[in-house]
Amino acid sequence: LQAENVLEQANIARSLARGDGLRSPSTQPLSHSLAPDAPERVLYAPPAYPVMLAGVLKAAGAKDRAVGLTAVVFLILTLALVYLISVQFLDERVAMGAVVVCVLTVPYLQHVAAGTEIAFLGFLVTALFGLLLWWTRSVSKRSDWWPLGASLLIALCWLTRYEMLVLLPTVIVFWLHGSRRLRWRRVLLTVIPFALIAGLWIARNVQLLDRPIVSPWSYYLLGGTSLYTTSLITRIYEQFAPHPWAMALDHPGMITLKVLGNLRQLYYA
Repeated sequence: LQAENVLEQANIARSLARGDGLRSPSTQPLSHSLAPDAPERVLYAPPAYPVMLAGVLKAAGAKDRAVGLTAVVFLILTLALVYLISVQFLDERVAMGAVVVCVLTVPYLQHVAAGTEIAFLGFLVTALFGLLLWWTRSVSKRSDWWPLGASLLIALCWLTRYEMLVLLPTVIVFWLHGSRRLRWRRVLLTVIPFALIAGLWIARNVQLLDRPIVSPWSYYLLGGTSLYTTSLITRIYEQFAPHPWAMALDHPGMITLKVLGNLRQLYYA
């Protein structure tokens, strides 16, 4: 393992596997500045991938290859899911073409080889849109399990990468335009479970920080988010504003430009 955020997630997963909770044995300067009384408590990383890795390390042992093989397994599962969805709703030629596109996407394979959470996230996003496509062809569209399943997948995506919050309005728009029957019920059943899950995680971080900020990643979305692992180590040692809201009030134009620029980068990636 070489990527710094992969090493950090593996450290968190190892602590979880030992029963020490969501802690990191290698505390970051950012943790000391945000929570000086509990710098070992993880505030800067979403929990879903480390929790999943903890189960793998508990079963296979705390080895580098276990982390790397986890990403490979989720790549294989994603390819299988892409193929099954394409065969079910399109045809076999499209399915083979989709799989070829996936395995020829170099940045995706680089993340898999590095062992980042992108393979896990790719599986979740593929499952989410497969669920929505399945709903369009289902005869039981009125069932509440569709929005509940979508809400759970969105919550898992958000707990893997905070930028995936964009999936929530995307799915809401899908429900509103997909069918007029019970559309607001579907919206509520998508939003409410996600809000409950997100609220519990936010409350935990707020309790540790004793101030209303979710995590440093919420500041990064305003101040300099990058989707690539190589810049994480530099962002850890950056100078942070005392509070993101104070910065937003002082420099509204700059914040707007940064948000728009980062959204462009997000969609490009």
